This record gives sequence, structure tokens and C-alpha cells, in this order.
Amino acid sequence: MRKILPVALIFTALSGCVRIIPEEPIVQPTFENYFGRVSLQMGYYFAVYGTLKAGDTVDVGYMAPLISEFFWTDSTNFEKWRAGDTTAVLRDRILNQSVIDRYVVIPEDGTYYFVIVNWEDTTMGIATRLMRRAGQ
Repeated sequence: MRKILPVALIFTALSGCVRIIPEEPIVQPTFENYFGRVSLQMGYYFAVYGTLKAGDTVDVGYMAPLISEFFWTDSTNFEKWRAGDTTAVLRDRILNQSVIDRYVVIPEDGTYYFVIVNWEDTTMGIATRLMRRAGQ
């Protein structure tokens, strides 16, 4: 089991942060746009997630002194990753970058997670940008 205390941002009319421990159910929010700054402690991850349609595009951007890990994945593989299962499929996985800028095309309807992880020994201030554009 990963030794990570997760933090997830839930997008509703009023945005808020919720600390989710692995045994708790995960709320299924949707998102359109998010611009903000996340303070991410060592050993924590930050996941923005929502229900998306095939063909939707998500403009994903993060900027920090160092982002230890970034990936996006579907709900099944996210749960595998949280459980420490090394067979989890992590898409566009990037390690040790300060800037991440991606346009992700969603392959099929479902819940998707856009995850950044801080494995560094310091708290990181990370600027974030996630924008959903409906597919054709």
C-alpha cells in the first residue's frame, strides 16, 4: 500500500478541498475549468477528477520548482495505483519536470483522474490549470 495521504479537489459551484483516506468512498464530481495554486506536502498527491465523454479534450498544465510525477488515468487504474498495484495503466506518465503542458483527448466515456505527486522532501507550491472542452 502506498504511504500517501491523498488530497482531491472537488469541483462544484463552490470549490473545496477534501482529504480522502483510502477506505472512504470517492465522490464523483465534474469539472469545466480550474486555475489555482496547490500547496502539496511531501508524500501527498493531488487529483482532479471528473466524468468525461469520449472526444472531450482536457488542457492540463502544472508549473512548480519540481513535480515528482504526473499522469492521468481512468477510475479502475486509479484505484489500482492507490492500492500499490504496479499493473495500473498510467497515461502520459512524466517524472521530475517543472512544467507540464498537455492536451489530453479522452478515449471513452468514464471517470478520469489527473494526478500530480510530490515525492520531494519539501512542500511544493504548484500552479495548476485544467480546462475541459467538449468533444464533437
